[in-house]
Amino acid sequence: VVPRLSAQRDVAQLALDDRTDLGCALDAARSWRADAVVARAVSATWSRLALSPTPLLRWARAFAPDRFQARALHAYVGPDRSYATQTAAGLAAVHGLTAKTAYLRAVVLADRDHVRRHDGSYARRLRRGWRALRASQVPR
Repeated sequence: VVPRLSAQRDVAQLALDDRTDLGCALDAARSWRADAVVARAVSATWSRLALSPTPLLRWARAFAPDRFQARALHAYVGPDRSYATQTAAGLAAVHGLTAKTAYLRAVVLADRDHVRRHDGSYARRLRRGWRALRASQVPR
C-alpha cells in the first residue's frame, strides 16, 4: 500500500517543524497503541521523500510493534487486507465483553440491504468474517 503523497508531506511537515512537540506526539501515539502506525508513516515518508536522517527516523526504524499492533497494522497493509480483516482486527481494540458484543452485533447484523449488496446473505457474511478473523492472526 503506497500512502498518498499529500499525507506523507503532512507527516514530514509536522515532524520537521520545530514547534511540534515530538515527545508529546509519541506519548499520545503510545497511549493510543498507535505508535506502530507512526513508525510506519515516518519510515515510509523518509524513504519516499529522501529526507535526511533524524532522531525520529532512527526511532521509527528501531520500533518493534507488539503483537496487537502488528496484527492491527497487518489488517490495513498486509497482502490480504480487506474490510473484513480490518473489522476483525478492530475487535481486539474494543474493551470489555459488552462493548465487544455490541461491536460484533453491529457488524454481523448490519442492515439487510447492506448485507445483500455486499455479501449476498447473512450466512455468507458470517463465513467471510470468520475467515477474516483467522487470516488476521499474525504468525508467532
